[in-house]
Amino acid sequence: MKKFSNSKNAMLFMAGLFLLLFVSKATKFIIYGFQFNTGESNAYNTGLFTGKIFTLIYFTISIYSFYKKYLYLKKYNIK
Repeated sequence: MKKFSNSKNAMLFMAGLFLLLFVSKATKFIIYGFQFNTGESNAYNTGLFTGKIFTLIYFTISIYSFYKKYLYLKKYNIK
């Protein structure tokens, strides 16, 4: 497992995977917008919106950290 976690290609793959997930979620969020469930309470709808925003933030942080580790491994020529 340690060999996988220190692999340049694995880090680039994970960054690409999270980038695709981010694009997918952001596109879905932009297309469907703020479609709230009117039968539910405001707290429920606020929770849905907050969850979507936090998911996008998590994907952004994951992309940044995996790509940063990839650049570090590439800089010091670690396979």
